[in-house]
Amino acid sequence: MKEEVLNTLKKMGFELDELGELGYGFEYEGHRLVYMFSENDETFLNIAVPYAQEIDTDNELPYYQIMDHINSKLKYVKAYRIGDDIWLFVERELFEGENLNDSLISVINHLDAGLNILHRTMEMLKDEDDSDDTGDSDE
Repeated sequence: MKEEVLNTLKKMGFELDELGELGYGFEYEGHRLVYMFSENDETFLNIAVPYAQEIDTDNELPYYQIMDHINSKLKYVKAYRIGDDIWLFVERELFEGENLNDSLISVINHLDAGLNILHRTMEMLKDEDDSDDTGDSDE
């Protein structure tokens, strides 16, 4: 199944970079995605957006709130902290005979939606911080 996924990604126009044990990387809309696979379970499809957002370790709570929001609001997309970064994942089982092209488009679209929510929320938080910094003071 791994070779079928790789061939389908290539047919979709993606240039794949082998990343060793991690899997295969490719670019979509300016973002790096990684097709990760398990040699023990080739029917397990796992595509990730690594390093989607760096976490400010001095103020981690908003990042956990964003991850919770993504995990509870979006189907299929899961946000996890790995190191000091947020990674987004879509994981699902592949079935014999399914249309891999359609399945991969769906997975990529779900990850793109997760990225959009992540970026919009980060912008809102930045705007709130900026407005707090420009508030009136009593000095």
